[in-house]
Amino acid sequence: MIMNTLKITMTRMLIIALIIGASASVAFGLAIGDYRSHATGPANWTTPGSWDIYTTGGWEQSTTTYPGGTGSTAGAAVNIRENHTITDTNDITTTVTMGTLTISGTLSIPGGTNANTILFDLKTPHVEVTQNLGTIYFAAKYAELLLPAGVTISVYAGTPNGLTAEGACNAFKVIYVGTTATKYVSCNGGGATYSFADIMGTTLLNLSVSASPMTICILDTTDLTATVGGTLAGSATFQWSATGPGTVTFTPSSTNQTPTASFSTAGSYLITCLAA
Repeated sequence: MIMNTLKITMTRMLIIALIIGASASVAFGLAIGDYRSHATGPANWTTPGSWDIYTTGGWEQSTTTYPGGTGSTAGAAVNIRENHTITDTNDITTTVTMGTLTISGTLSIPGGTNANTILFDLKTPHVEVTQNLGTIYFAAKYAELLLPAGVTISVYAGTPNGLTAEGACNAFKVIYVGTTATKYVSCNGGGATYSFADIMGTTLLNLSVSASPMTICILDTTDLTATVGGTLAGSATFQWSATGPGTVTFTPSSTNQTPTASFSTAGSYLITCLAA
């Protein structure tokens, strides 16, 4: 999904599963080449043994590759597990674009006492900080994370960890998007730069979605509702989309806050709402 980079920090996207004419469940599948953290650590990102890799035989500790490194699988999902910490002692520049980076433990950005000490350059289209579990920790006065243009970042309201920092907040604990010339987030924010508090959904935009009913027969419809809160709720725009075996029609339109959805074919569908 292509998004305005200026709005990535104000976006909340939720997915619901609608079962049409059948009974089924939806699960997140693993793919060959996916990674998960191996042990509690702290462990270095660029050390292969810091990771397990999913193979045809299941999870095995990696001996040759790490996420985003040479020889890794493009699009591979990466999961830092609960109570695990991944960091590094050197710059990280991933050369292979990963899939979603899910942080249920801690991604620790080490940095240093001077600018440009260590830069984490992680090529992923989406960073998901798991609610009430995950942390991106900026562990020094100068701690810098670079993400690609078009990235989406989800750090949900009510997450006590989310984005955290060592010592006092400043403008040098930072997330860049696209290039290091484009600062979008810093610990204390200011001007056109969002603060950590903004990103964690406390002041901007939050979204929840629902469908009624969740299970329907073919030719029936279901009513969708997007509920928003936060200081930008009054100016929010919406975009509904769907994937599944058939065509989904949103009435009166896919940009309506409360559309009705109809389905051309029986099966399981994923309905996505994007608010910005």
